[in-house]
Amino acid sequence: MLSKDCDNTWFNITAWEGKNMPELHLIGKGVIVQVAGRVRTFRFTMADGAERSGWEILARRVTILPPDDDPVQPQRFL
Repeated sequence: MLSKDCDNTWFNITAWEGKNMPELHLIGKGVIVQVAGRVRTFRFTMADGAERSGWEILARRVTILPPDDDPVQPQRFL
């Protein structure tokens, strides 16, 4: 179970339905997913001229995991 007082980092995920993807409409608030893919960084300029950076994950595979009450052992990817 995840600790309620841990810090979180949020990423935008880009995924297209097809091979290695569940039906994406099944993913909603509170659904735990495992995402494999590559991270893309980008820079942009705000309307006020401030430079910003962002990150997104270009998903290769998305897996819907069981709820918190059914713990899943972490997997190592090489």
